[in-house]
Amino acid sequence: NEWISKIETTEYLKYDVLYDHIKDLLEELSINNSLYLVTARNDKEKLMQQVQALGIKQYFEDICVVPSCKESTQYKGEYLKQNGITTFWGDTEVDKKAADIAGCKFHLCLNGFRSEKFWKNYKTEI
Repeated sequence: NEWISKIETTEYLKYDVLYDHIKDLLEELSINNSLYLVTARNDKEKLMQQVQALGIKQYFEDICVVPSCKESTQYKGEYLKQNGITTFWGDTEVDKKAADIAGCKFHLCLNGFRSEKFWKNYKTEI
């Protein structure tokens, strides 16, 4: 798939922008909570550059990058569990299943990778 091969290139990453008020929200949440960024990527270095360029690195206690592969769910779930994470926000079914593995509460982000229509047809309770 051509899109998959390009999505993590510098050319495509420059189109990623933060939603309005995200920095304010991260700052507010980080006051009384430890925030962790858990993501499946194939290029950790580019992700770290992107997080730095977006100006959000300082809000996270840790940034966990798991390989983008069929085992991503398990890797994310194990990380959540090992770090005692009790609440996980995500935008994919992989994120939902990872939260289930870790036994933590899942909050769905509808402005992410999957559409609201996808989630209405998803066969598990969110």
